Amino acid sequence: MNLFSTPVYLETLAQVRYPNQPWAIKTYEVAGKLFRLLELEGHRPVTSADFLDFFEPLAGAPEGPAQPLAYLPKAVLTTERAEGPPATPGGAGRFPSPFVDWSGFPQWSDYLTYLARAAGPSQDDSRRKLKKLERDLGRVEFVFDDPRPFVFEQCLRWKSAQYRETGHADLFLDPRNAEMLRRLRQKGAVVVSSLSAGSTLAAAHLGGLADNRHYWWVPAYDPAHSRYSPGRLMLERILEESHRRGHAEFDFLIGDEPYKWQYATHQRVIGPLGEAPLSLRLEREAKRRLKTALGHYPRLLELAVQLEKELVRLRLAPP
Repeated sequence: MNLFSTPVYLETLAQVRYPNQPWAIKTYEVAGKLFRLLELEGHRPVTSADFLDFFEPLAGAPEGPAQPLAYLPKAVLTTERAEGPPATPGGAGRFPSPFVDWSGFPQWSDYLTYLARAAGPSQDDSRRKLKKLERDLGRVEFVFDDPRPFVFEQCLRWKSAQYRETGHADLFLDPRNAEMLRRLRQKGAVVVSSLSAGSTLAAAHLGGLADNRHYWWVPAYDPAHSRYSPGRLMLERILEESHRRGHAEFDFLIGDEPYKWQYATHQRVIGPLGEAPLSLRLEREAKRRLKTALGHYPRLLELAVQLEKELVRLRLAPP
């Protein structure tokens, strides 16, 4: 099972986001596949939330009777080899989720050879950036599981700023999201990694750990040191440590960012499973028609997009 179907994730989701509602963890059947979901008040399954990427079907027999469910918005549909970024990412409501399958690389050197053959990131360039970082700021130190509380908090601050600077909704305007990650950290389902040079923290990462997989979840770095590519240097150290620890996979989660395809060996195709409820289908059709109509008026379309982002921001803002 993936991280988002584990009991520790689902119980933490319930405790943080639904503290005053009765909840249980139940098995549901959608289009002939079994999924473990959080159920509220005895009848309402939670099928989407911040920091919940997608659901993966359970393997084996259900744990007790499975309840029928008509629709999941984001579930694993297929798994295939990664041949680079998809031609139409996000088409037809589908999203790529790249990952590294470590079973094909008995030695770390085997993976480095794969990267070189697949025109992945230049290891020579990484070494040059590492030497420059060390020369300018001091000895570089990577810590896979950093216990220092300020590293966790600094990662959240950097990520929050990155969301805003790139025009995305800042998910940490809702304090429950930080609390969710904080509690998962306390329960051992989140590992905090750091990359420092001398006394300077250059990059940090909040990674998920579940079922022998490592998840690239909340990466962030100090933009003042971007010329050293600290995010990439940290990613490569975490990849190597993931391989050394014998993880089955390194999962980049949903997203078609170009750098993910430089490292991934496979991808999961994520998309809707089952039949969407009528209300959702009507909402999608209304958005499609509005976008088509506004296509003749670029400025109005831009304003509509900005308005939608502002509405998302207000929804996420704490009361």
